[in-house]
Amino acid sequence: MKRQGRREKGIPGYIKARKTLYIVATSIGLAIVAAFFVTGLILCKTRNNLLTVMAILMVLPTAKFAVDLIMCITCRSVSDELYDRIEAADDKFLHKYECLFTSREKATYVTALVITPHAVCAYTTDTKADAGRFKADLEKYIKEARLSVTVSLYNDENQFLKKVKLMSDSRETGLTKEESDRMQWIWESARCMCM
Repeated sequence: MKRQGRREKGIPGYIKARKTLYIVATSIGLAIVAAFFVTGLILCKTRNNLLTVMAILMVLPTAKFAVDLIMCITCRSVSDELYDRIEAADDKFLHKYECLFTSREKATYVTALVITPHAVCAYTTDTKADAGRFKADLEKYIKEARLSVTVSLYNDENQFLKKVKLMSDSRETGLTKEESDRMQWIWESARCMCM
C-alpha cells in the first residue's frame, strides 16, 4: 500500500490520523479548561470570576473534538490486504478509502469506495449498516450537485470485489477526460458528506 504523508479524506490512513488529532485536541482542551478553572479558583477563592467564564467557553470546542472522536473511535483503517485486492480488481476507476459519511439520521463508515462515471460502489465492515438509507442519502446529496449516480453498499467483501471486477471488466475502452472529470466531481460531492 502506498502511504502518503498528509492524510486527506479518501486516502488510506485517514481515520488513524483523525483519531490521533481528536485525542490530542480533546486532551489539550480538557487541560486548558481545568487550568482556567483551577487558576481562577486559586486566585479569586470563588468560582465567580472571569477565568471560570473562559473555562466554560473552552468546553464548546473541546466537546466538538470529543464528539468527533466518539464518532470515529470504532472505525478501522483499511487493511493492506484489502487495499491490494481492490487495486488488483480494478485499474480504471477512482478508488477512495476510509470515509465516515454523516447524515441527519445516521453515520455510516465506508471502508472502500469505487467511483465510476455513473455509479458508486461502497464496502463497509459494519454489518448493521443501513444500505437503503446510505444509498438514498448519498444519491440525494450527489443529485444536489446536479449529478446522478447509482449507489450500492456491500458488507460482504467478496461480493464487493466481484462487483468491482465486473464493472472493470465490462469497460473495454479507457476513460475519456469528461468521464474522469465526472468521477472526480462525484467524489468532491460525496466528500462534502464525509467527516
